[in-house]
This record gives sequence, C-alpha cells and structure tokens, in this order.
Amino acid sequence: MVFQNYSLFPHMSVRANLAFPLVVRHRPRGEVEERVRRTAELLRIEQHLDKRPNQLSGGEQQRVSLGRAIIREPRAFLMDEPLSGLDAPLKLQMRAELKRVQRETKLTTIYVTHDQVEGMGLASVLGVMNEGELIQYDAPAEVYARPRNAFVAGFVGNPPASLLEAEVREENGKLELRGDGFTYRVGEDFARALKGKAERVIIGVKPEGVKLVRAQRAPNDIDGVLDYTEDFGSTVIAHLRIGQGSISASIPPQESVELEAGARVGVRWDAEKLSFFDARSSERIV
Repeated sequence: MVFQNYSLFPHMSVRANLAFPLVVRHRPRGEVEERVRRTAELLRIEQHLDKRPNQLSGGEQQRVSLGRAIIREPRAFLMDEPLSGLDAPLKLQMRAELKRVQRETKLTTIYVTHDQVEGMGLASVLGVMNEGELIQYDAPAEVYARPRNAFVAGFVGNPPASLLEAEVREENGKLELRGDGFTYRVGEDFARALKGKAERVIIGVKPEGVKLVRAQRAPNDIDGVLDYTEDFGSTVIAHLRIGQGSISASIPPQESVELEAGARVGVRWDAEKLSFFDARSSERIV
C-alpha cells in the first residue's frame, strides 16, 4: 500500500527505509542490497540513498514511499490518495512517474483519489463511486463520453458537464425541452430516443460543446449572461447563467477578449456533446 502521508521512518536513511520490508522478513543481506539497488534505479533516487527523509522534497519522499511498496514485489498496489499532499507542479511530475513505474512493473494498481483529473489521467479503467456504490466502471474516455447517470456527468471532466433540468414537451410534432430561461428543440434522433421515456430530463452539457455567439443567431440559440471567465492560457472557461441555472463553456482565448461580466451572449449547444438523463432516477436515457 502507498498512503497519502509518506509514513517514512525519520531516523532511517532512504536505503534503510527501502530495505525495511525485507529486513523484517529476514531476507538474505545480498538479496536486500540488490533489491534496494534495483528499486532505487527504477524510481531514480539512487543519489538519495544515504539521506534522511527530512532532507528530501515531497516528491522524493513519495518516491521512497512508493519504493518501499515496490520492493516487496507484490501482486498488486493499492494507492490511497498518494499525491494529495503535493503542490500542483509536483503532482503533474509524479503522475508521469507513476504511469512510468506502473508500465515498467506491469503491476495491477488500484488508485483511490477524489481528484478526477488524476483518475482520468492515470487510469486504464476508471471506477466512479458515490456514497459507497460503484456507479460506472469503464475506460476513462467512455466514462466521459457516455456517463451512466447525472452524478457521473457532473463529476468527471475539468470542468465537468453542466446540468440543466427541463420539461419534455411536444409542439407541432416537434419535441422541445423547456427549462428555466431556455427552450431547446431536439433533433429527430434525440426526439425518437426521448419520446415517452420521461416527463422531465436533466441535460448534461459538456464545456467543449458550448459556443458563444454574438451575431447571426440561430433559432435554437439560448440567451445567457456571462458571470466570469477563467483564463488558463491555451483555453478560457466562461461561466454563464441561463435563468437560475449555470453552465460552463470552453472557448479559445481570442474569443474572450471582448467578453465582460454581465454581457448578454447567445449560447449554442453542439448536439453531439449533449447527454440526457431521467430527472427522477438520474439514469442516462441517451
């Protein structure tokens, strides 16, 4: 197991910390020294073997903690939020290190985290739990693209999908979704999937499926009000109000130049980026 806190013996060197699981099992000295050497090389901490834990950075201490688990040659790893105590740059670095170590050791790893970015970035198979129940278990891309219920849709992604509730109405043979501050007419494929399934739905709107329009408005565009933006350099996240609800949009930086808080904008949804859930059960419809 690898824990959130490093649980290293402060009075021991890195070498002794790594060797400890083998020493208490009375392994031969030559075997202990060889496995310490191999483990240190794998984790790239050979130069720190004679240091004490308080002489190491957080990332280096986490490598030693990981090494103490690896050196036992287990059949599987259980990692309980091992990166939660690190700052953002170290987290990014250690995620890469964990992927490399897992690839080289080929050991099944169960990784527990509340950080869905870590989960998406590290997992080959992702399990999403809520209140002790396993909700969805699939490849990360599939979990993001086809969330099983509204909880998963509103949890996975950075930012996750926005959730808006709406009433399902049929007008002049067309299916419409009427929510607080918006009316959205669905296409024929979605209409066939939704018709008769639920009286009210939750619409999951992925941020990359939202486009802001200032002119040449289309009939299905929705009125929104900009609350604020977050500029991450390569992308800008715009947070908007639609009625009493809110959504997030991922937009190119050049499109945010003229946006100011309080501005009224048109909101256009990419139908391919929408998910629909039964408002009563929250289970996916389409």
